[in-house]
Amino acid sequence: MTKVDVPGAGEGSRWRFPPFPPRPEGVEIVLFGDFRPGGIAIDPDTEGFEIDAYGIRTVALQKVHDTDRCLSESIFKPPPKPVTGGPARPRQPPWYDVWTGREPVDPIQCDDDYDRLVHAIESFERNRKFPQHVRELWDDFRRYLGVLKYNRPEEKAKNTEILGDEEDDDPDVEDMSKDAHLNEDVEVKTSGIEEVPGEPMDVVVERAFGERGKDMLVNFLENPEREIKIYLSHHMRKQGLIWNDSNLKDVPRIICFFLRSLEVNHVFQNPNSSASLVRAQAVTDVALKELPLTAALARALPDDFGMACQSLWGRKALFFFQFQQPHAEDKDVSPMEKVDTTDGTLVEGGGPKGIVEDATGTAETDAPDANTNPDASDSHANGWTGDDGWGKGDANGGWLEGNGSASWSDVEMNEDSSETDANRWAAPCTPTLWSLLGPTTFPLTHTTGIVETSLRRAKSIVLPPSTPAPSPDVVALLAAQLARVVLEPWGEYDEYNVPEIRQTSRGAVSLDRPAPGAPKPPSSSKKAHNPWTDEITLLVKPELSETVCVGMGIQGTWVQIVRESDVVAAAAGGDAAPTAEKTVAPTSKKKKSKSPPSYWYFEEMLMVLPSYYAEH
Repeated sequence: MTKVDVPGAGEGSRWRFPPFPPRPEGVEIVLFGDFRPGGIAIDPDTEGFEIDAYGIRTVALQKVHDTDRCLSESIFKPPPKPVTGGPARPRQPPWYDVWTGREPVDPIQCDDDYDRLVHAIESFERNRKFPQHVRELWDDFRRYLGVLKYNRPEEKAKNTEILGDEEDDDPDVEDMSKDAHLNEDVEVKTSGIEEVPGEPMDVVVERAFGERGKDMLVNFLENPEREIKIYLSHHMRKQGLIWNDSNLKDVPRIICFFLRSLEVNHVFQNPNSSASLVRAQAVTDVALKELPLTAALARALPDDFGMACQSLWGRKALFFFQFQQPHAEDKDVSPMEKVDTTDGTLVEGGGPKGIVEDATGTAETDAPDANTNPDASDSHANGWTGDDGWGKGDANGGWLEGNGSASWSDVEMNEDSSETDANRWAAPCTPTLWSLLGPTTFPLTHTTGIVETSLRRAKSIVLPPSTPAPSPDVVALLAAQLARVVLEPWGEYDEYNVPEIRQTSRGAVSLDRPAPGAPKPPSSSKKAHNPWTDEITLLVKPELSETVCVGMGIQGTWVQIVRESDVVAAAAGGDAAPTAEKTVAPTSKKKKSKSPPSYWYFEEMLMVLPSYYAEH
């Protein structure tokens, strides 16, 4: 056997135990079983060294790891504390403040109107930063001008044809076709117009945006005022932009900046178009004020006075109908002819009471008292809760009538919680005339007269005096505490806003529409109210006058306030129509009797329009 010498074998014998080396003097060795670890002390020693719980200084590791941390500590960092005393972070100004200032001038080196307008639109967009919602509104305006298009019909048909050729039995193809149908109106945004050297700009616009885009640009070039009026009124309502309060402020701001850019860069060379551009800027200034007020006025009406009158005399604008199967003896009478449109009950022996034309061309309307609630038990005899209704069960377990046992409709109410539940489900408090006028005889001496649904324009606003003079007349005191808004006919009507007289109306009404340009008849010679020509005075709370501008249009239902004695006299066959006050006899031959003021209250809101409203 050969012996091999291993290098370093002798040195390794030094680290082999036993025997163990002797214990140093003054050192106590703790057995492993008796060892108890000690954490780092909370407070270091006076010299600032880290020590453990036994007061022994710790030794830092040569290599630091990511996991060298206390496992009981949270890995989430607390939010940074606000810095006090330092400079505050500047708040970012709104976009319209950023745009305000010197309008950048971008010279247009061309003579064609199309060139100048299209380059002005691109320059306006290039020199500004658009937030997301402002970009969407700007794209809608460009689409209205014809420089931002939707998918063309031929492109939609082509896409549909391609999908139809590739259809098979795969269910995913059907889902793709549905998605294509839903997305067929997705807009195709064009970042710019691809120009061909030497090609006229009108040809470029027609090629890029179609014939419709060319026509819309022509309309804007010829009459900017008309197009801005249509966009800020009819188009915004049609596109649903009026239902967002921020749009009512931002849209006219965008148009105002755009029109100012056109003026600074002298885009319009035609003097007539330049004058129309100045008038269009005036329209945007009016829109900045009136468009936000349209939403505020629509929420404010009916006001407290109108709601109080409505709670006193009942609704005059809405009707509820009951549809029942006709009987055998009523073959020649339709179900609607047997319905009273004022309260929805059946009329014995005739149709509803409505407007009746007489030989003089006026209409006399009459209706039962709105506070009268007729007994409708007979009309519900065969209903679903009647004796013969389908909900009526027998005595042996019907779901509406039990046999002495409790059913699901028998609810055991807790006496302690009855008052709380009543308050929870109670209707909101309705304003009353007592809270507005105090103790007054007005509800006893006055009632409702003519009920009209029409579109009217605010002509003037009269605020009540700061110190009303005492008067024995109830109506005079009423007018002294409320604001008066004089409303005149709108003048331009279509099939949707033609004046209508409701069937709950009482009083003489003339439905003759005057010819265009005909002189207005004097008020002293009229006995019947004509919704086409007559003005009305609306009583509202004084605070509401801040949301109404002269010229704004309001479409709703107006109810006239008349004396009870005049209604009784008219019903008895008198010639005088119900008015707010009796006509005063003339004191001299030179003075003619003036018809008394006729006051109305507002009941139903339909629409609010700005003063510059235009559809075409």
